[in-house]
Amino acid sequence: MKIFVFGNPDLAGDNIALRILPKLQKKFPLIQFIHKDPLENWTLDNGEPSGRRLNDRQICDQESEKEKIIIIDAVQGISEVKIFEDLKQFVATHRRITMHDFDLYDELALLQKLKKLPKVAIIGIPWGESEKNIWNDLLKTIQSISL
Repeated sequence: MKIFVFGNPDLAGDNIALRILPKLQKKFPLIQFIHKDPLENWTLDNGEPSGRRLNDRQICDQESEKEKIIIIDAVQGISEVKIFEDLKQFVATHRRITMHDFDLYDELALLQKLKKLPKVAIIGIPWGESEKNIWNDLLKTIQSISL
């Protein structure tokens, strides 16, 4: 199982998933946690720039079309760890004011519109929350998804 982990390491409220990534890797050694940055252009297998963002092989070219993409990211507007299985749920907490707010949600929505997004589960961690406050709920959530 793969879980994609997002967050801006330089932004205090947004980097919680990255801060706990080493602990998650230790706690769940059979899960492959992959750090991704939705704002970077990634490369194809041959090393050429893809010109794509999330539409990379690891995320969109799943081995099985039925395989769900699992993502962990900080989410503004929630107070506890929450699973979003539909982008319509996720957008309820999302506001874009400038192009600087173009983020993971926008990438996923674009892929969904292009019909390139498999099923997705986003494990939302409250923006700016402390590791201690969310750790147990996050562990339970990951265990429930990985069963």
